[in-house]
Amino acid sequence: MFENNCNSPLNNIFSKRKFLSFIDNKNQNFFCTVIKRYVANPENKTNQQLISEIYSIVSEKYKNEYFYKNTILNYLLCELHDYEKTIAFSEIPIGNAIADLVLLNGKANVYEIKTSLDTLSRLKNQIENYYKAFDNVSVITSKKYIDKVDVVVGCDCIGIFELTDDNQINTIREPKSNKDFLDKNVMFSVLRQKEQVQILNDCDIVVNNLTDFNRYKIVKEAFLSVDIDKLYNSYIKILKKRQKIEKETYLQMPDNIKSLVYFSNFNTVQIKKLNSFLEEKYKGDLCTIHT
Repeated sequence: MFENNCNSPLNNIFSKRKFLSFIDNKNQNFFCTVIKRYVANPENKTNQQLISEIYSIVSEKYKNEYFYKNTILNYLLCELHDYEKTIAFSEIPIGNAIADLVLLNGKANVYEIKTSLDTLSRLKNQIENYYKAFDNVSVITSKKYIDKVDVVVGCDCIGIFELTDDNQINTIREPKSNKDFLDKNVMFSVLRQKEQVQILNDCDIVVNNLTDFNRYKIVKEAFLSVDIDKLYNSYIKILKKRQKIEKETYLQMPDNIKSLVYFSNFNTVQIKKLNSFLEEKYKGDLCTIHT
């Protein structure tokens, strides 16, 4: 029932694409298939109740990446840090790796998730790439891998956190800042075009006569010329200005979909549709279910 693969319906049901299809009434068959497969007696329950039951199953028997990410975000934003002064990103390309979670508050932290469903085969390469763009890097994993992370990575600067069996975040070791491996080229690639220019302005570097043809070359050359410490401070400040979901919208969402909503950048209309979908009674009788 609990397949260890990325195509498991327990992975896909909490994706942005699936939820958008649910709230637009375009993929009810998938929703019904998942409900029929994992939930007993779904009749007369709201969609929110059914999603909570699915999430409970994930929590107890299939702690996948979504569950880790959602638990971590709720812990970091709601318990550990001031929401108003913190911004988080998910699935950020860094070099030839993709960071699961980046959190910016007083400092920058990258979190790599390794569930018990994963392997550690790519971990060393991922950590090396993350240090090219951020100075604090941590691994959040299960008891299965706690004692193996240091052996694989070979760096005592990384933070190590455990998601325990009772879904608590246990600090094994806090990360230590390490700027030795920061790479201006990688930092540049993390930024959006507008942010690259904003950083130069912040560092008192003015670039003129930019065209679509020469913009990339001129901006990058100027970016690479800036002192790394000054550049990094501005880089973090600019990244923190990226748009995030309104606090009240985030806090009003059920805990089990908070990270989904936070990272999906739903607009006002989509949030309204999502709330309506959650409040609706299950419409299993209207679905053509394929098992």
